[in-house]
Amino acid sequence: MVVAEALILAGIGIGQHIAEHIFWNGKLDQSNDFHFYFRVNSLFWDPNIYGRYLVLAILLSLGVLLWITGRLRAMALVAALAVLAAGLFFSFSQTSFIALFAGLFVLAALRWSVLWAAIAAPIAVAAVVGRSAADRQRQHVG
Repeated sequence: MVVAEALILAGIGIGQHIAEHIFWNGKLDQSNDFHFYFRVNSLFWDPNIYGRYLVLAILLSLGVLLWITGRLRAMALVAALAVLAAGLFFSFSQTSFIALFAGLFVLAALRWSVLWAAIAAPIAVAAVVGRSAADRQRQHVG
């Protein structure tokens, strides 16, 4: 039920991004005027709360996906994850992405081993930080 609701909310958030129009939050609307990106909030007041709700649904879906055996169900979950990830991306919520990484670490530790999760986590964080630094450098140069 949580995932179905999150899919609806993500759809609304994606629609807000496409239309570049949000509702119920004048401060966020004004803030969007001063940034190169457009944050959405779906039906939530705060984009961070919206993002954290999507992270909850993403982690629940991934938890099921990691232990599922049916191919059709797995494909449906992957499609749902794609929509949820798009909705999360347009929230531009840094705390939500941190929560997602922490949840992914826990799921990896539960599914495979704590050792492999502990090895993979710093590598993934380094890759994300490196990519972010490269993008910021490119913005300052260009």
